[in-house]
Amino acid sequence: MMKDDYYDLGDFRRDVTTTSPQAQLWFDRGLAWAYCFNPEEAVRCFEKALDYDPDCAMAHWGVAFGTGPNYNKAWRLFDAEDMQKAVTIGRAALERAREAVARNGTAFEKALIAALGPRFPEQATRDPEEFDRLNRAYADAMRVFYQQFSDDIDAAALFGDALICLSPRALWDLDTGEPIGPGTLEARAVIEDALPRPGGDRHPVLNHLYIHLMEMSPWPEIAHPAADRLRRLSRD
Repeated sequence: MMKDDYYDLGDFRRDVTTTSPQAQLWFDRGLAWAYCFNPEEAVRCFEKALDYDPDCAMAHWGVAFGTGPNYNKAWRLFDAEDMQKAVTIGRAALERAREAVARNGTAFEKALIAALGPRFPEQATRDPEEFDRLNRAYADAMRVFYQQFSDDIDAAALFGDALICLSPRALWDLDTGEPIGPGTLEARAVIEDALPRPGGDRHPVLNHLYIHLMEMSPWPEIAHPAADRLRRLSRD
């Protein structure tokens, strides 16, 4: 379904530092796609936002965030070419984000951009142990960020995302029902704390993350309300 000649991504938005309404619009679209685990389309939207405001730090952050790994495509699934591209583009976008936010940005934006740094290696690598180290370092940085902005549901959502990416698709032992990922229980606590807050039940990634968090648990039905809400929140 198209909305105003674009996909109907719902009414989610996150105000960022920009003087351009069009940059804000395309940032919101990019964030919505990122929250739906469609990083390629997210990056295209963030780049479109930069066409309208090259100094939008959060759009640069979005390019870096969307270029890196996610729950559906962990670092170990990047081939050599993808890895080199991700590191080159991600680190360059992150540096531009740092420069832009230093000139003009909120405390939230500065802290979020700083927390993304540990997600990327200095050079492309194929070492599984390095992938684990990067994931842990990013989750640790996002924990500090979340502790600073724990009242912000976007902070909770992004920290929850970092936690489930510590062991994507392997959060629960299917035989015993016990959590096996290092971030599983912490992610559950963070997300279940955020969902009942104002706006939490309408937040696309909180609902999306909760579905993935619980889908292989002994109680997947707990996430049924989140799935019903998500279907209404972002039709496309």
